[in-house]
Amino acid sequence: MRPSSLLRTISCKLPASFSHSPVTPWPPARTAFDRWLTSELDELRSNPFSLDRFATAAWLSKALDLAVAVQHFTTKSIAGAHATNSSAIDRKMIDNYLDDDVELLDACNGLRERMDAIKQYVDRLSIALHWLEGEHEPSETSIKRAREALELCQLMEKRCSELEKCRSNLRRLGEKLVIITQSARPCEDVSNPRAQLHEVLSGSRMVALLVAGMLGIALSFKPRRGIPSVQPCRSTASWMSSLHELQKEVREEFDRRRRRDGLVGLDELDAMAMAARSLGEIISRRGRGDQLKVAVDVFKRRCEEMERRVWPLEGKLDELYRQLIGIRVALLGMLTVAC
Repeated sequence: MRPSSLLRTISCKLPASFSHSPVTPWPPARTAFDRWLTSELDELRSNPFSLDRFATAAWLSKALDLAVAVQHFTTKSIAGAHATNSSAIDRKMIDNYLDDDVELLDACNGLRERMDAIKQYVDRLSIALHWLEGEHEPSETSIKRAREALELCQLMEKRCSELEKCRSNLRRLGEKLVIITQSARPCEDVSNPRAQLHEVLSGSRMVALLVAGMLGIALSFKPRRGIPSVQPCRSTASWMSSLHELQKEVREEFDRRRRRDGLVGLDELDAMAMAARSLGEIISRRGRGDQLKVAVDVFKRRCEEMERRVWPLEGKLDELYRQLIGIRVALLGMLTVAC
């Protein structure tokens, strides 16, 4: 039997369902950055630190860790692209990133100022605690000085809320994130160094913008703006879909908290401010004895929680700032060599 006859015979004996089955397309190629960032974002979304996990210092600490790690990945990617192929240099892409990087650095400075203002607020609360703690029944003089310190703290809350109106760089983060998300595209050619670098720069910028925006809300006494609602583009990489889902979940959680109890900021900050106001009300009503002692103990625990859980965020914010500076220097170096 000739080979052609043999092939026709075999073809006729194949099951119809097999011979006419549609061809399953190959899954799209994914870059190492896409695989890594998708995994990290999915893990961040699944960490159940608490019911209100997005508003806790523990969850925000993990978010900052991821933002720092993404910037570190970007620095290594820039070095690799620069060393292996000079064609990876895209001036327009780099210029766009450098423009946004300025806003990110300004946002980090604004967040540091908010952190410093909160520290001053806590220091003033510690003074009030000093006058009330350690005595079974504080004297009238101690009560008076504690009341004055608490009243000053209430004024500081109001001033901090008023100052937040002027943080235009933080207010623009939401709009910037919307624009970048709608214009971003996945890396269609995983072998192209320029396309890979474009994806990494887009991803690092979007993660940093989202984390900075969340911190801006968390470190506010009365946040006026929330996480914006962003519709993902139709053709997206896996990490972009995961980032959109994270953004959506955070926004829904903050909206739920606002509707439930009017609180949107950091859990630890809200709890401390509420304890301070409760203590001030008891003092105003001339509450004494066990009632005052219980309020003082709760107030002391809230202050200790702030120091233990929230202050470490400052060091991670500084590290994010350093990483952003490192990326800026590396990109400027690429442009200099290309000239």
